[in-house]
Amino acid sequence: PLPRAAHDTVILTFDGGRTAGAALLEEIARAGGTEGSATWSSTEDCGVPGARRLGGFLEQDALSEEELAELQVPREVLEKPFAHGLSYVEPNDTQSFCFTGHYGKVLHKSSGSLLHLPPSGSTCGFNKSDPAAHHGAVRFFSPKEILNLLGFPASFIMPPAMELRHRYKAVGNSIA
Repeated sequence: PLPRAAHDTVILTFDGGRTAGAALLEEIARAGGTEGSATWSSTEDCGVPGARRLGGFLEQDALSEEELAELQVPREVLEKPFAHGLSYVEPNDTQSFCFTGHYGKVLHKSSGSLLHLPPSGSTCGFNKSDPAAHHGAVRFFSPKEILNLLGFPASFIMPPAMELRHRYKAVGNSIA
C-alpha cells in the first residue's frame, strides 16, 4: 500500500519532446549524478521485451501518391494553437495514442497520434513548439496501418470504394 517508506520508481514526462528528457539526463551526468542509488534512463533505453517499433506497421511504400496526399496533415492545421498539444509519433517510437472512430475528423491527442516522418538522414526530432515547420512530413496513419497496429492479419483489407472517413470510423470502432 502507498505511500511507501522507500520509493521504487519515479517517471518524468516532458511536453518539450524527446530532446528535453535527454537534456535532463545529460545535465544530471554533468553534475556528477544523484546521491544514493538512483539511476536514470529514458524509455529508449528500457528495452521492453517484445516492443515493436511503429515503423514495422507502416505501409508507406504501398501507398499511392494520391493516398499519401489524402493522408497529409494540412499546414493550416499544424498552424493552429491546438497543434502543439497533439500527439506526434515517429517510426522508431513504440507507443501511440489509441485510434478512435473520429480519427482524421476530430483532431485531439486522444483521437490518435499523427505520424511524423523525418527526412532521411535527419537527426532532429519533432519540434512541438513549431508543428508547422514539419509540414509535408506529418500525416495521418492509413486505415490499413491502424489495422496492422491492432493485430489484424496482413491479408485483411477494407472495401476499396469505401471513403477514407468511413474506413477510419470502422477501424476506430473495432477497438470499442
